[in-house]
Amino acid sequence: MFCTEGIAMILRIIYHSLIYKKRQLSVSYFVKYGSLFGTIMTFIACNGKQYALIKRYEVKNLFSNCFVSSKYYSLLLISIDEFFFVLEKTSSQVDVVDAYSSLDICIVIEEVDSFVVSPMSAYHEHD
Repeated sequence: MFCTEGIAMILRIIYHSLIYKKRQLSVSYFVKYGSLFGTIMTFIACNGKQYALIKRYEVKNLFSNCFVSSKYYSLLLISIDEFFFVLEKTSSQVDVVDAYSSLDICIVIEEVDSFVVSPMSAYHEHD
């Protein structure tokens, strides 16, 4: 793992933290880890291991709830909740996560009172 100034390369994937200065308006620090979601605050090393300090955001409701009145609701319900998640916009919990655990970068749409996120299946970094 390579880690410097709020950026880390883990298994050939680049991750940014909130302290990364070049991040501008991109949201390359929002990740899914296990069944949880959050923003990478920073990377830390302890006893020869690398960790990500992640601010966690809780799931607010199912994305399919946005389509209850649609005539396509029953079709959407089958798979849409597997790919899109509606999260609370506030966070009160921080997790310390092994940097080599599964960290999936997410696409994020910011709403007034929530985030709508979708983990990416492929990612190519460019600065």
